[in-house]
Amino acid sequence: MTMFDTTPMQKKVGLQCFVKSLWFLMFLWFLVPLFSQDQTDPLAPGSGSTAVVLRQAFSGPYTMVERSDWARYDNGTYIGHVYREVRYQLRPVQESAVIRYNGMVYVFEETLRDLQKSARSLDDIIPVEFTLTPAGVINIKHDSGYPALRNFPQFVDKPLLPGDRWVGQGQRIVDPRNDGNRVNLPIVVEYVFQGTELYKGEPVYRIRAQYATRYKAVSRSGKSGTGAFTEASGKHVVDILLRTSDGRLVLMRDNLDETFTWNDGSSVRYKGFTLTFSEGFLPYDRGTVVAQLERQFGGSKDTAETGRSGDTGTVAGAGGTVRPEATAGVSNTGSGIAMAGTSGDERITRAGSEVPQAGTGDFQLDQGQGGAGAVDPIAGGAGAVLDIPDQNIEIANVPEGVKLTIRDIRFVADSDQILPAERGRLDLIAQALKSILQSAPNKPMILVEGHTAAVGKPAGEQELSVMRAKKIVDELVVRGIPADRFMYKGWGSTKPIADNSTEAGRAKNRRVEITILEGVSAN
Repeated sequence: MTMFDTTPMQKKVGLQCFVKSLWFLMFLWFLVPLFSQDQTDPLAPGSGSTAVVLRQAFSGPYTMVERSDWARYDNGTYIGHVYREVRYQLRPVQESAVIRYNGMVYVFEETLRDLQKSARSLDDIIPVEFTLTPAGVINIKHDSGYPALRNFPQFVDKPLLPGDRWVGQGQRIVDPRNDGNRVNLPIVVEYVFQGTELYKGEPVYRIRAQYATRYKAVSRSGKSGTGAFTEASGKHVVDILLRTSDGRLVLMRDNLDETFTWNDGSSVRYKGFTLTFSEGFLPYDRGTVVAQLERQFGGSKDTAETGRSGDTGTVAGAGGTVRPEATAGVSNTGSGIAMAGTSGDERITRAGSEVPQAGTGDFQLDQGQGGAGAVDPIAGGAGAVLDIPDQNIEIANVPEGVKLTIRDIRFVADSDQILPAERGRLDLIAQALKSILQSAPNKPMILVEGHTAAVGKPAGEQELSVMRAKKIVDELVVRGIPADRFMYKGWGSTKPIADNSTEAGRAKNRRVEITILEGVSAN
């Protein structure tokens, strides 16, 4: 027997080892997807192979966030990272051939560090209205620069398979120095359909897009490096995920590297990415919120009462009043409030946790349901203004949500220091807001806006209003509301609600407004 000869027993043992090794390899092969399925890149290419036609369709209200993280280079020198953020609150309405969007844009102040966990200052709050065709073509009414990316993504009217390509034309509104000098840049975009996949358990279409930044304006010799830029160059590569159900954007990552140059030779380069993502939101029950706030401020009692003779404009069972001049369809009967379409014997009552109810055709606070008789705030319907005179506070149903107006809040003159006498009112406001936030869906954000009377220089009033809005935020954070739930803006004396020529009017104009925003989430 040679050293290479094997006995039958050795052959049997060898075969058993081979079979065991084969089973072990098959076991590992099955384990690989189990351990890797949750670790894949959410923007990795998909693998769907069914032909689809991409279309924008009607969906419910939603919020969209654009968040940029860019390295900035001025004249070739790195100066740090820049963070920009814009949030959209959008409500679509289906029309014959297009979808009409109405809402608000909240433009956050540009920062040199990430402040997502802090209260955020706003550069501007802008109403928007635009239409969108099924192919993704946008038409903006009263253009204020937003949305900044237009006709993007754009679709073709034919079935697409993974790997199919098409070209579309779009526009970008660009303001590199964030100084208000905007330029409308035309872009030619090449799209590639990459298939269908799941993202967070939801079926989505994946598209890869890329376009070059190329721009050269007519030269203006002798001009300084201020104003709009004169040249731009660069590249964008964009990964896009769209919901298969309605074509709504779920997630988009724009990887960019571009440079802008001015007449004097100065330049700004940005390199980084912009994330855009959206999510639907459930409108919170505004009637319940208003009633809850009223109880917190001592404006209603635990038991229902009927209206008393002589309590003109008083909500029965409440210490607050509904201002008829701010309420569409409300008639003042001299004994409680009678609603349009009701007899004078019918009164509003509030009891405990009950929500004010109204019959068919009656006025009622919008509760986000869009039912008969409800006021649609986005469409411009006026909501009731409930006055709580004991606290010098108004509660109003506004397009953005539910707003508290704190009148004549007392600060040290020309300062953001709050007088000690206001501590009790701030305690009450914080308690009321915490109660609402604990039960509201989608973690709504709170907008705090400061206003001054017109008694000095506009620039000084503007600065003071920002400081006072921020001070109110700080006081509410100290009282237990997370800082990342707040954004704030100062308006100076640009939005008066009363005559500045009288002391009473100036007292009304010195106010802070706190709005529990619907559809703008802290997530």
